[in-house]
Amino acid sequence: MKHDIYYRLIMARKHAVIGGLAYYLLKLLGVEIPCAVKIGMDFELAHGGFGVVIHPNTTIGDRVKIYPGVTLGRADIFRPAAQSRFEGIVVEDEAILCPGAKILCKAGILKVGRGSVVGANAVLLESKAKMKFGQAYQPDAWESGMGIINRSGRICLVPKVSGIGGMVTFQEMLVKGLAEKGIEVTCDLADTPYTAILVIGGTRALMGLWRAKRSGVPVIQRLDGMNWIHRKRQTGWRHYLRAEYGNVILSYIRSHLADQIIYQSEFSRHWWERIHGATQARWTVVHNGVDLEVYTPRGAGRIPQDHIRILMVEGAIGGGYEWGLETAIHMAEGLYAACRYAVEVQVVGKISSSLQQGWMKKTAIHLTFSGQVPHAQIPELDRSAHVLYAADLNPACPNSVIEALACGLPVVAFDTGALSELVTPEAGRLVPYGGDPWNLDPPNIDGLIDAADVIINRQADFRMAARKRAEEAFGLERMVDAYLEAMNL
Repeated sequence: MKHDIYYRLIMARKHAVIGGLAYYLLKLLGVEIPCAVKIGMDFELAHGGFGVVIHPNTTIGDRVKIYPGVTLGRADIFRPAAQSRFEGIVVEDEAILCPGAKILCKAGILKVGRGSVVGANAVLLESKAKMKFGQAYQPDAWESGMGIINRSGRICLVPKVSGIGGMVTFQEMLVKGLAEKGIEVTCDLADTPYTAILVIGGTRALMGLWRAKRSGVPVIQRLDGMNWIHRKRQTGWRHYLRAEYGNVILSYIRSHLADQIIYQSEFSRHWWERIHGATQARWTVVHNGVDLEVYTPRGAGRIPQDHIRILMVEGAIGGGYEWGLETAIHMAEGLYAACRYAVEVQVVGKISSSLQQGWMKKTAIHLTFSGQVPHAQIPELDRSAHVLYAADLNPACPNSVIEALACGLPVVAFDTGALSELVTPEAGRLVPYGGDPWNLDPPNIDGLIDAADVIINRQADFRMAARKRAEEAFGLERMVDAYLEAMNL
C-alpha cells in the first residue's frame, strides 16, 4: 500500500524525538490524533481527513479507513472527565468510518467490529459486531446487531434571520417542514450538539463554522446569487461596501468551509462557477418550495372586475432596484394605451416615501403602495391580482414567483436568471429582455405589454396552469426532503 504524508505523520507520532512535532503538524492540517492513540498498519486518512478528532483512549486496528469529519470520543462531554464512565474506543481491523460519522462512547469500552462500515453522518453509541451502519447500505433483511436508520436529528441554521425577504421566508418554510418530520432546529452555533449546519447564504460567524467543521460537523451552504446591481448603478458607498462584503463572505464559505453546496437553481450554480470556478465540495440544486395548503387558489381575495391589477412583490425597492417599479409602471401605461384597460399597479415591499410621491406625480396609472406586509397576507394578495410582475433581474429563485404560482397567479417577467426553470409557458410569459440585462440596457417594454395582454385575456387557463406547475415542482415536502437528502439525514 502506498503511504502518503498523513500516514507518515501519524506513524511519526510514536517517535520519541519528533512525535510531538508530528502531532502539531497534523493539528495544523486540521486533524486531531493525540500521540496516545494506538494505530495499526496501513491506516488510511481519506482525503486528508480534515476535521477528524480522535480521543486519546482509542485503539485502531490494521487497514482502517477514516474519512473527513469523523469523531471518536466521549458521549458525555458535558461531564468533567473525572466523573465520566468512558474507558475507551476500539476500532477493529478493516473498518471504514464514512464522512461525518460519530463514534461516541457512553460508558466502558465501545467496539466497532472487524470490517464494519459506519455510514456518513451516522451516530454510533454502543458496540456493534460486524455491521453496515447508515444510509450507504440497506440490505433486504437487517442482521442481528445492525444499526437502524432513522431521520431524527438536530440541525443548526445560521444566520438567524428576521423581518421580511426571501431568506426569512425560506427559513420559516424549512423550519416548519423539518418540524413536521421530527427534526429539531437551533440557530445558535454554541447550542450543541447538532448533526449538520446549514448556512443560509452567508454568516459573519466564520470562526464558529470553522470550529464546528473541525469537530466533524458537516457544513452545508445554501447559495442563491451574488450582489451585482451596485456595480452598475450609483447606490452610495455604504451600500456598495455592504454588497461587496456580502459577496466576500459568501465566496469564502463556499470555497473554504462548505462540505456541500445547495444551489437554489441551475442558473445560480452556473453563475458561481463562471465567476469563482468550481469547488471540491459536493453540490446539488434544490428549488424553493411552499406549503401548498397555505398558498392555494382557495381562500380570501378576489380579482377586481372593473380594472386590471398588476402585483409586484419585492422585499425592498431601493439600492439600484428602483428600475423594477419604473418598468412595471411603463408596462401598465402601455396596457392602458394599447388596450384601454383601467390598470392598477400594487406594490408590496419597502419603498421610500419620496419614490412613491415622485411616481404618483409622474403617471396617471393608479398606484397602490402597500408597504411591508405580514407574510401571512401574501396568499390573499396573490389571489387578488391578475398577474404578478417579477421585477428582479437575474434572480436565483424568487420566492414571490413560487408563491404566486401556488396561488394560481400567472407570472410575467423578462427571461433572465432562473425564471425559465420556474415558469412554464402555460403558467406565465417570459419575454426576451431586449439587450444585455447584466449591463442594464433599456428593456423590451413592448414585449412585456404583449405578454401581459395574453395572460389577462386567458386568465382561467393561466391560473389553472400556474397552480398545476406549483403542485408538480414546488411543494414544501419535496423541498425539505431534498435538503435532508443533501445533508444525509
